[in-house]
Amino acid sequence: FEISNFSPQNASPCTHRSRARKNFNRVDLNRNFPNVWSENVNNIQLLAKGRQVETQAMMTWIMTNPFVISANFHGGAVVANYPWDSKKPGQEKVFLTADTTSFRELALTYSKYNPTMFHQSTANRCFPGFGGPFKNGITNGAAWYDVRGSMQDFNYKFTNCMEITLEVSCCKHPHPYELPEFWKNNEYSLLYFTSFAHMGNKGIVVDENGVGISDASVKVQGNDKSVTTTKRGEFWKILSQGNYTLAAYADGY
Repeated sequence: FEISNFSPQNASPCTHRSRARKNFNRVDLNRNFPNVWSENVNNIQLLAKGRQVETQAMMTWIMTNPFVISANFHGGAVVANYPWDSKKPGQEKVFLTADTTSFRELALTYSKYNPTMFHQSTANRCFPGFGGPFKNGITNGAAWYDVRGSMQDFNYKFTNCMEITLEVSCCKHPHPYELPEFWKNNEYSLLYFTSFAHMGNKGIVVDENGVGISDASVKVQGNDKSVTTTKRGEFWKILSQGNYTLAAYADGY
Protein backbone atom coordinates (compact mmCIF):
# COMPACT_ATOMS: atom_id res chain seq x y z
CA PHE A 1 0.00 0.00 0.00
CA GLU A 2 2.87 2.34 0.72
CA ILE A 3 5.50 1.69 -1.93
CA SER A 4 8.90 3.28 -2.38
CA ASN A 5 11.91 2.83 -4.62
CA PHE A 6 15.40 2.18 -3.31
CA SER A 7 18.63 2.13 -5.22
CA PRO A 8 21.70 1.25 -3.13
CA GLN A 9 23.83 3.01 -5.74
CA ASN A 10 22.43 6.45 -4.94
CA ALA A 11 20.80 6.29 -1.52
CA SER A 12 21.68 5.41 2.02
CA PRO A 13 19.21 2.76 3.23
CA CYS A 14 18.66 4.50 6.58
CA THR A 15 18.52 8.15 5.52
CA HIS A 16 16.89 8.14 2.07
CA ARG A 17 13.44 9.70 2.19
CA SER A 18 10.73 8.09 0.10
CA ARG A 19 9.02 10.17 -2.55
CA ALA A 20 6.40 7.43 -3.02
CA ARG A 21 4.64 7.56 0.34
CA LYS A 22 2.22 9.84 -1.44
CA ASN A 23 0.43 8.84 -4.61
CA PHE A 24 0.63 10.52 -8.00
CA ASN A 25 -1.59 13.32 -6.70
CA ARG A 26 0.83 13.82 -3.79
CA VAL A 27 -1.72 12.64 -1.22
CA ASP A 28 -0.57 10.58 1.75
CA LEU A 29 -2.86 7.57 1.45
CA ASN A 30 -2.60 6.65 5.13
CA ARG A 31 -4.08 10.05 6.00
CA ASN A 32 -6.84 9.81 3.40
CA PHE A 33 -9.32 7.52 5.16
CA PRO A 34 -12.39 8.94 6.95
CA ASN A 35 -11.84 10.88 10.17
CA VAL A 36 -13.28 8.60 12.87
CA TRP A 37 -14.27 11.55 15.06
CA SER A 38 -16.26 13.54 12.51
CA GLU A 39 -17.65 11.06 9.96
CA ASN A 40 -20.40 8.83 11.30
CA VAL A 41 -22.24 7.48 8.25
CA ASN A 42 -21.64 3.82 7.42
CA ASN A 43 -22.35 4.01 3.69
CA ILE A 44 -19.41 3.13 1.45
CA GLN A 45 -20.46 5.51 -1.34
CA LEU A 46 -20.75 8.47 1.02
CA LEU A 47 -17.55 7.65 2.91
CA ALA A 48 -15.53 7.15 -0.27
CA LYS A 49 -16.74 10.27 -2.07
CA GLY A 50 -13.93 12.67 -2.94
CA ARG A 51 -11.12 10.36 -1.77
CA GLN A 52 -8.21 9.08 -3.77
CA VAL A 53 -8.93 6.12 -6.05
CA GLU A 54 -6.46 3.94 -4.12
CA THR A 55 -8.23 4.75 -0.85
CA GLN A 56 -11.63 4.09 -2.40
CA ALA A 57 -10.45 0.69 -3.63
CA MET A 58 -9.14 -0.26 -0.18
CA MET A 59 -12.30 0.97 1.54
CA THR A 60 -14.53 -1.03 -0.80
CA TRP A 61 -12.42 -4.16 -0.32
CA ILE A 62 -12.41 -3.77 3.47
CA MET A 63 -16.14 -3.06 3.80
CA THR A 64 -17.32 -5.84 1.47
CA ASN A 65 -15.37 -8.66 3.11
CA PRO A 66 -15.86 -10.00 6.67
CA PHE A 67 -12.25 -9.57 7.79
CA VAL A 68 -11.55 -10.36 11.45
CA ILE A 69 -8.00 -9.10 12.02
CA SER A 70 -5.48 -7.37 9.79
CA ALA A 71 -2.19 -5.51 9.87
CA ASN A 72 -0.51 -2.91 7.72
CA PHE A 73 3.25 -2.72 7.49
CA HIS A 74 5.44 0.37 7.71
CA GLY A 75 9.06 1.34 8.20
CA GLY A 76 10.73 4.03 10.28
CA ALA A 77 10.48 2.32 13.68
CA VAL A 78 10.19 -1.17 15.16
CA VAL A 79 6.94 -1.33 17.11
CA ALA A 80 3.40 -2.77 17.08
CA ASN A 81 0.96 0.14 17.13
CA TYR A 82 -2.73 -0.18 18.09
CA PRO A 83 -5.74 2.23 17.83
CA TRP A 84 -6.74 4.87 18.20
CA ASP A 85 -4.22 6.68 16.03
CA SER A 86 -5.65 10.07 16.94
CA LYS A 87 -6.91 11.91 19.99
CA LYS A 88 -10.54 12.80 20.38
CA PRO A 89 -11.06 16.49 19.54
CA GLY A 90 -10.91 18.70 22.60
CA GLN A 91 -9.09 16.11 24.68
CA GLU A 92 -5.40 16.12 25.44
CA LYS A 93 -5.36 12.64 26.95
CA VAL A 94 -5.24 9.54 24.78
CA PHE A 95 -8.70 8.15 24.03
CA LEU A 96 -8.57 4.35 24.03
CA THR A 97 -10.92 2.00 22.21
CA ALA A 98 -13.45 -0.29 23.83
CA ASP A 99 -11.20 -3.20 22.82
CA THR A 100 -7.88 -1.87 24.07
CA THR A 101 -7.20 -4.97 26.18
CA SER A 102 -7.53 -7.20 23.12
CA PHE A 103 -5.58 -4.77 20.94
CA ARG A 104 -2.72 -4.73 23.43
CA GLU A 105 -2.70 -8.52 23.48
CA LEU A 106 -2.56 -8.61 19.67
CA ALA A 107 0.29 -6.10 19.60
CA LEU A 108 2.21 -7.71 22.44
CA THR A 109 1.91 -11.19 20.93
CA TYR A 110 3.35 -9.91 17.66
CA SER A 111 6.14 -8.09 19.46
CA LYS A 112 6.99 -10.97 21.80
CA TYR A 113 7.80 -13.31 18.92
CA ASN A 114 9.85 -10.68 17.12
CA PRO A 115 13.08 -10.37 19.16
CA THR A 116 14.19 -7.06 17.67
CA MET A 117 10.76 -5.53 18.33
CA PHE A 118 10.23 -6.78 21.88
CA HIS A 119 13.78 -6.00 23.07
CA GLN A 120 14.13 -2.85 20.92
CA SER A 121 17.60 -4.05 19.98
CA THR A 122 17.71 -2.04 16.73
CA ALA A 123 16.23 1.20 18.14
CA ASN A 124 19.62 2.88 17.77
CA ARG A 125 19.11 2.81 14.00
CA CYS A 126 15.83 4.75 14.23
CA PHE A 127 15.48 8.50 13.88
CA PRO A 128 16.30 10.02 17.31
CA GLY A 129 13.28 11.10 19.30
CA PHE A 130 10.78 9.41 16.99
CA GLY A 131 11.58 5.73 16.66
CA GLY A 132 11.41 4.68 20.29
CA PRO A 133 12.50 2.83 22.26
CA PHE A 134 9.05 1.48 23.12
CA LYS A 135 8.36 -0.59 26.23
CA ASN A 136 7.87 -4.23 25.17
CA GLY A 137 7.79 -3.08 21.56
CA ILE A 138 4.21 -1.80 21.57
CA THR A 139 2.48 1.59 21.65
CA ASN A 140 -0.89 3.22 21.34
CA GLY A 141 -0.93 5.21 18.11
CA ALA A 142 -2.15 8.51 19.54
CA ALA A 143 0.25 8.23 22.48
CA TRP A 144 3.08 8.09 19.94
CA TYR A 145 1.89 10.85 17.61
CA ASP A 146 -1.49 12.06 16.38
CA VAL A 147 -2.65 10.78 12.99
CA ARG A 148 -6.06 11.38 11.44
CA GLY A 149 -7.39 9.38 8.51
CA SER A 150 -5.39 6.18 9.09
CA MET A 151 -6.41 2.80 7.74
CA GLN A 152 -6.27 1.04 11.11
CA ASP A 153 -8.70 3.50 12.71
CA PHE A 154 -11.01 3.21 9.68
CA ASN A 155 -11.07 -0.58 10.02
CA TYR A 156 -11.97 -0.48 13.68
CA LYS A 157 -14.72 2.14 13.53
CA PHE A 158 -16.45 1.22 10.28
CA THR A 159 -16.06 -2.58 10.14
CA ASN A 160 -15.73 -5.63 12.40
CA CYS A 161 -12.01 -5.88 11.68
CA MET A 162 -9.35 -5.17 14.31
CA GLU A 163 -6.23 -3.85 12.61
CA ILE A 164 -2.85 -2.88 14.01
CA THR A 165 0.07 -1.12 12.36
CA LEU A 166 3.40 -2.92 12.34
CA GLU A 167 6.55 -0.86 12.00
CA VAL A 168 9.16 -3.51 11.22
CA SER A 169 12.31 -1.58 10.29
CA CYS A 170 14.06 1.57 11.47
CA CYS A 171 15.35 1.92 7.93
CA LYS A 172 12.69 2.88 5.43
CA HIS A 173 14.69 1.18 2.71
CA PRO A 174 16.79 -1.68 4.09
CA HIS A 175 19.26 -3.21 1.71
CA PRO A 176 18.03 -6.40 -0.02
CA TYR A 177 20.66 -8.48 1.77
CA GLU A 178 18.82 -7.73 5.03
CA LEU A 179 15.49 -9.17 3.85
CA PRO A 180 16.12 -12.78 5.01
CA GLU A 181 16.75 -11.45 8.53
CA PHE A 182 13.50 -9.47 8.41
CA TRP A 183 11.62 -12.62 7.45
CA LYS A 184 13.30 -14.53 10.27
CA ASN A 185 12.35 -11.85 12.81
CA ASN A 186 8.72 -11.64 11.67
CA GLU A 187 7.88 -15.21 10.64
CA TYR A 188 6.58 -16.51 13.97
CA SER A 189 4.98 -13.19 14.83
CA LEU A 190 2.91 -13.42 11.67
CA LEU A 191 1.86 -16.99 12.40
CA TYR A 192 0.80 -16.23 15.96
CA PHE A 193 -0.91 -13.03 14.89
CA THR A 194 -3.06 -14.74 12.24
CA SER A 195 -4.09 -17.40 14.77
CA PHE A 196 -5.77 -14.65 16.79
CA ALA A 197 -8.60 -14.66 14.24
CA HIS A 198 -9.90 -17.57 16.34
CA MET A 199 -9.47 -15.80 19.69
CA GLY A 200 -12.63 -14.81 21.48
CA ASN A 201 -16.16 -15.67 20.49
CA LYS A 202 -17.58 -16.70 17.13
CA GLY A 203 -20.86 -18.18 16.05
CA ILE A 204 -23.99 -17.82 13.96
CA VAL A 205 -27.08 -15.80 14.80
CA VAL A 206 -30.17 -17.69 13.58
CA ASP A 207 -33.93 -17.28 13.68
CA GLU A 208 -36.44 -19.76 15.11
CA ASN A 209 -36.06 -21.88 11.96
CA GLY A 210 -32.29 -22.04 12.18
CA VAL A 211 -31.76 -19.63 9.28
CA GLY A 212 -28.90 -17.17 9.63
CA ILE A 213 -29.84 -13.53 10.23
CA SER A 214 -27.79 -10.97 8.33
CA ASP A 215 -26.83 -7.54 9.72
CA ALA A 216 -27.65 -8.54 13.29
CA SER A 217 -25.63 -6.77 15.99
CA VAL A 218 -23.70 -8.83 18.51
CA LYS A 219 -22.76 -6.90 21.62
CA VAL A 220 -20.57 -7.82 24.58
CA GLN A 221 -21.81 -6.50 27.90
CA GLY A 222 -19.61 -3.59 28.98
CA ASN A 223 -18.14 -3.12 25.50
CA ASP A 224 -19.73 -0.48 23.27
CA LYS A 225 -18.18 -1.79 20.02
CA SER A 226 -20.61 -4.30 18.55
CA VAL A 227 -19.98 -6.48 15.51
CA THR A 228 -22.48 -7.22 12.75
CA THR A 229 -23.26 -10.58 11.19
CA THR A 230 -22.54 -11.64 7.61
CA LYS A 231 -25.21 -12.59 5.08
CA ARG A 232 -25.16 -16.08 6.60
CA GLY A 233 -25.46 -14.82 10.17
CA GLU A 234 -21.80 -15.43 11.09
CA PHE A 235 -19.93 -13.24 13.55
CA TRP A 236 -16.47 -13.04 15.11
CA LYS A 237 -15.60 -10.95 18.16
CA ILE A 238 -11.97 -10.81 19.25
CA LEU A 239 -11.79 -11.06 23.04
CA SER A 240 -9.06 -11.71 25.57
CA GLN A 241 -9.44 -14.71 27.85
CA GLY A 242 -12.28 -14.31 30.34
CA ASN A 243 -16.02 -14.69 30.94
CA TYR A 244 -18.36 -12.55 28.89
CA THR A 245 -22.09 -12.02 28.37
CA LEU A 246 -23.14 -11.54 24.74
CA ALA A 247 -26.45 -10.57 23.21
CA ALA A 248 -27.65 -10.42 19.59
CA TYR A 249 -30.09 -7.86 18.22
CA ALA A 250 -31.80 -7.60 14.83
CA ASP A 251 -34.69 -5.57 13.43
CA GLY A 252 -37.92 -7.54 13.54
CA TYR A 253 -36.72 -10.05 16.14
